Amino acid sequence: MRKLIAVLIVLILFFLVDVVVAQIVERDASSPQEAVQKLWTEMLTRELAFGMKWKLHLPQKVDDQTYLEDIRAEKNMVIYVLGTNTDGSEFDNIMQAIHANEYEMGCGRADYRQLLSYGLAVAIRYRSSGGREVTPIQVTPQMCGAH
Repeated sequence: MRKLIAVLIVLILFFLVDVVVAQIVERDASSPQEAVQKLWTEMLTRELAFGMKWKLHLPQKVDDQTYLEDIRAEKNMVIYVLGTNTDGSEFDNIMQAIHANEYEMGCGRADYRQLLSYGLAVAIRYRSSGGREVTPIQVTPQMCGAH
């Protein structure tokens, strides 16, 4: 019985430390539970991005014109950084077509829907061969009805 009580005390202490650390890190949280949730979500995002990056051995060719350069994590968002072999008006035309279909592209992909089901968002950043970047496409759980 004493061992059980000791284990329970240790678990409670770990929980309290977790809450205090989360509130220090997540100062904008309105409650200890929200602070813990935000902290765990950010940790999940970082771990998923790191795991995907490690597994894919970047850069990775996507198609004849596109390659995946990097996978990053910011708060609750997994960010894919893609480079293209195009520039100028050809790059502009491709980006217009992608932005016109971003809902179908983002919400229709099984891998993105899995991330969205965890409450994470996905961003896709495109860079031209000349180094120009466009506004990232963002896919959120709310946008796709996944959360």
